[in-house]
Amino acid sequence: MVTCHAIVAAIAALSVAQACTIVAVTKEASADKTPLTAHTDDAGFGAADLRLVFVPAADYDHGSERAVYDFNPGYPRVTTMQRGPDYMPKVDENLTEPLGYIPQVQHTYAYFDQDYGIMNEVQLSIAESTCAAKTVRE
Repeated sequence: MVTCHAIVAAIAALSVAQACTIVAVTKEASADKTPLTAHTDDAGFGAADLRLVFVPAADYDHGSERAVYDFNPGYPRVTTMQRGPDYMPKVDENLTEPLGYIPQVQHTYAYFDQDYGIMNEVQLSIAESTCAAKTVRE
């Protein structure tokens, strides 16, 4: 008979998954001809900011720059005045310091954002799946 201690030891020996999964279905493969992109966001060992955020469309002056951020692993992932009200700092939250800046296009579509961009207002969708890779030749 398996003891409680053996079960606990077996569970403790298992590695914790730190990976995401994507599912993509083309319009040809779905019953109602609707494409689907889905993404799991496995937070690994810590908490993640899993809010679904609407970022409104915006127009920018020629020559504007867009801030690039290193997102925080917990909540909030980023606080900024440039991405709509849901990313603005709440009480006792500081603005996130940008890593740098890139040229800003003059118009951006509205989009839904989570840890990653999801879909914009013209239904362009994207998903990401993290995986290990060899980056150096042996």
